[in-house]
Amino acid sequence: MAAVKPKRISFIGSSLGGFYATHLAEQFPSARAVLLNPAVRAARELAPYVGQLTAYDSDEPFDWRAEYVEQLRLQQVEKITHPERYLLVAATGDELLDWHEMVDFYPNANHEVIEGSDHGITEYPLYLDRVVHFACYLD
Repeated sequence: MAAVKPKRISFIGSSLGGFYATHLAEQFPSARAVLLNPAVRAARELAPYVGQLTAYDSDEPFDWRAEYVEQLRLQQVEKITHPERYLLVAATGDELLDWHEMVDFYPNANHEVIEGSDHGITEYPLYLDRVVHFACYLD
């Protein structure tokens, strides 16, 4: 990644992908990030699930290992820099993650708080224009 020197780049991630998008955005000072119900403390959230699991969207089994949790700890961003580079889309009805924690973790960022909804943000198509405009630097 050190060889990549983009003038404009955006990372978009949902849930654990939001955690990774935050980590990556902090590696590139001019990058933007769009975060959809992000896991802000992924290691803490996922540590209890070490072992054999079933994929969220299928019946496919997989192993979630302690070393994966440690990798997440090492990638944890403690505080974001330049909050104007972030767009947080958080649903108050997220059944997996606490939207209050999301809002608190991204202070002074661009916030789009959706009343109700769910972890997958069922109403995502209603927010797609906002996401694209922000990610493509059209705002």
